[in-house]
Amino acid sequence: DTEAEKISVPKGIRIKNISDTSATVVRKTAESDLRISVDFKEQKPGKYNFRVSPTIHVDGFKHILDQLAQEAAFTLTVDFDAISLNSSHVVMEDIGLVLGRALKEILIVRMNQYGVQGAGSSINSAQDIETQDISVGISVEGRKFLKFVPFCQSYDEFKKSFLLTQSLVHGLFPEDLDDFIDGLAGGLVASIMIHIKRDIEPSIGWEMIFSNLGKALKTVFQTNPHRKGVPPGVKATLS
Repeated sequence: DTEAEKISVPKGIRIKNISDTSATVVRKTAESDLRISVDFKEQKPGKYNFRVSPTIHVDGFKHILDQLAQEAAFTLTVDFDAISLNSSHVVMEDIGLVLGRALKEILIVRMNQYGVQGAGSSINSAQDIETQDISVGISVEGRKFLKFVPFCQSYDEFKKSFLLTQSLVHGLFPEDLDDFIDGLAGGLVASIMIHIKRDIEPSIGWEMIFSNLGKALKTVFQTNPHRKGVPPGVKATLS
């Protein structure tokens, strides 16, 4: 049996072509067909094919996904057919969920073959601490957890001004991007912590979040022979 066959696979998800550098995951529901491929062997611009209702605007999502993939050092291919759906947050959450699952499959192969960090942060130097207005930490340890931590506002203020604002980021609503990261945490079965260090315009802040999410993911996949066969035991701590 492959590692994927030893893992419980949720209904509707099929896993294909797994290696330590690539994976393809397919998810079929009553409303949609989604196929996502991740490839760490060579980094190229992503390929995105969205067939969705005219009421859903996803063109800007390609830029956001490319930003994430570029920082994480993989090539991403997304093929999503969901003409009957008219809810953008379902589209974003489904893509996050399946992308997370593809990344998890690759991570498991690497962990068992030669060991990986399993946890990572966008902070890699003392300078990063000073310069990153938004920092992201990830720990893949078998549980889903997502939290935004604003430093200069109450959470309720942050939620209104950043998460639920009507401001658009590349034609996308911030709450949809939040749903994508929530789905990613679920598919990867990971803890994700996002520190917001100052009051920041959503259109700028979400760019930073996806960029630093990619940087943290890149660290997650780095080789660490001391962790061969075992997941990390931390909860998205930022070093």
